[in-house]
Amino acid sequence: MAFEMTNRQFWKARGRCTECHGRDAFTMAGRSLCSACAEKAREKKREEYRENSDKIRSRNAEAYSRRKENRQCVKCGRALRPEDSGVRCTACRRKLSIYEAARSELRRPPDRNYPRGDNGICYICNRRPVSVAHECCEACYPMLRENMLAARSQAAVNPWRKAPVASASAEV
Repeated sequence: MAFEMTNRQFWKARGRCTECHGRDAFTMAGRSLCSACAEKAREKKREEYRENSDKIRSRNAEAYSRRKENRQCVKCGRALRPEDSGVRCTACRRKLSIYEAARSELRRPPDRNYPRGDNGICYICNRRPVSVAHECCEACYPMLRENMLAARSQAAVNPWRKAPVASASAEV
């Protein structure tokens, strides 16, 4: 028996959109729809979810509890091995940890001390060149100086900071 292509496989093999057959479908990225048809499909899915969100949520909750009771991965449904702890299989736990690491990296504020003038740009504003006399540019230096003086004046008032140690010659 010879292999018969479906209509979808036919168009996808030729790099065309499987819906409109007219445009390139970004098949190198594994997609089968052009950008216009993909946007229409996304909008259709969003609308379906808006209409049936309660039903979809309850179905997902039921699947989660059923899989958890049957010792299956709550994400993909594979049977959990005896050495697996938790509710996800090893593969899904790995994917989740990669996803969460990338997400936390995006949420982390940029490290202001990283460049520190090493690349010749101010570490505060990241725009202007560093002054020869300071670690920052001339425009940011007055603000930095003001903040340092304010922090020094708070050192005596703040009970959590250590008091400055008196020198040995002052005690005599």
